[in-house]
Amino acid sequence: MSLKHITRGFRRFLDLGKMPQKINFEHTKLMLENEIADTGRRGVAPQTDTDREVVVSLTTYGRRLRTVHLAIASMMRQSRKADRIVLWLDSRLEGKPLPAPLRLLEKKGLEICFCRDVRSFTKLVPALERFPEAVIITVDDDQIYDFDLIDRLVCGWLEAPEAVHCARMKKIAVKDGRILPYKKWPIDMSLDPSPLNLALGVGGVLYPPHCFGPEVTDSELFMRLSPSADDLWFKAQELKYGREVRRVPTLSNNGEDYINLPYIAFNEGLAGTNVTGGANDTCMANLAGYFKPLTEQ
Repeated sequence: MSLKHITRGFRRFLDLGKMPQKINFEHTKLMLENEIADTGRRGVAPQTDTDREVVVSLTTYGRRLRTVHLAIASMMRQSRKADRIVLWLDSRLEGKPLPAPLRLLEKKGLEICFCRDVRSFTKLVPALERFPEAVIITVDDDQIYDFDLIDRLVCGWLEAPEAVHCARMKKIAVKDGRILPYKKWPIDMSLDPSPLNLALGVGGVLYPPHCFGPEVTDSELFMRLSPSADDLWFKAQELKYGREVRRVPTLSNNGEDYINLPYIAFNEGLAGTNVTGGANDTCMANLAGYFKPLTEQ
């Protein structure tokens, strides 16, 4: 048997192993698209136990514009609805035709806003400027989220209103007074606050009102220091302003209470550049001054 046939057989075996995930995705996709078509049912609603608005904020770009409706629909079917769901798009798209699912979602409460594109930072920075008094939850454009993510994050915030809350996080690894390379930072499932906790945007992150100072939205600064690693820039700001990071409980044992969109390749997004390509470590070197307190404990 040739190496080509062996390789082809191994790939088929791997595809069979992914079959349950594919079936789960296709079932969820069909359900969400049926809900999108039901424009009579609103996907946003006012809060009943806090006077703060809860704003879900995300961005997208390129061909993801054709799939982001799935992430948004998953945030509209939540057990606790947000007051607002805002999709930030590059101002160069203003006036151009948008995919029909997004227009249907507008009828259910989606707000589409146009702004200057600052890469992945666009999911939070314009929201901080537009909604300074709100609780802001950021999510990614390539995930389908579990139905109670908003509720778990908001309940965590009601319990600890000064902290940043997330569903998935890493523990910054420090040894002998130095921060180890990003690849050596483990996923951490602890519920305890720690200055070493790094919130990962993929799982959803809640930022309380007035979480940061004005520096956080300085695009010239963050595009120079950390152009491809928004998670690290926001962590640097959390350290500067003394914000704890706490993880909320999740159903899965690794914090992955979401379904990855299979259309999006690993190397298409920032994960491929930051983790495999080592860009996170470059950004960390630029941000060393912010992280210095972690090496002095």
